[in-house]
Amino acid sequence: MTSPLHPAVQRLIDREDIRDAHIRYARGMDRHDLALVASAFHVDGRDRHGSFEGGPDDVARWAHRGHTLHYTAHNHYLGNVSFTFEGDDVCFTETYFHIVLHRISEPTGNDVLGGRYLDRLEKRDGTWAIVDREVVLDWKGEHLPIDPVRDHEVNKTYPAGQWSDDDLSYTRVADFVRTRV
Repeated sequence: MTSPLHPAVQRLIDREDIRDAHIRYARGMDRHDLALVASAFHVDGRDRHGSFEGGPDDVARWAHRGHTLHYTAHNHYLGNVSFTFEGDDVCFTETYFHIVLHRISEPTGNDVLGGRYLDRLEKRDGTWAIVDREVVLDWKGEHLPIDPVRDHEVNKTYPAGQWSDDDLSYTRVADFVRTRV
């Protein structure tokens, strides 16, 4: 018979599981992996981005469409996270984000956004996922030109990021290295 985890240890595990949900969302956005974005939410979850509101599959399709129409590359960076637990199965988080998006219409320009994801997450059947998300935009600006690697001479020596499961991150690095040797 296994003894239960100390409550502080379980809380640390829960925090990491919540961070994993946040990371699935950000990685899914950047790789255009709609299923990965949706997996950050419970099936009945809701997301509000300004005037957009929808469920997990809706937000994944909405973001993919917008990113594909207006940008050639982008990265979603997650920063500080504050956790407020209510019992063992509910947590409210505030997660800072910074997003850089390389515009199609102006190849020398980039949109830069800073804000916060305000989430209610629930642990159901042992899995933490978002039930309700409100996106708060704190600022928006422009960034100095950035040349996406896929369009650059350096691409001949470095693998370029892809908006699909062709991206190197979907394979084990060891497998990738073995094919290059």
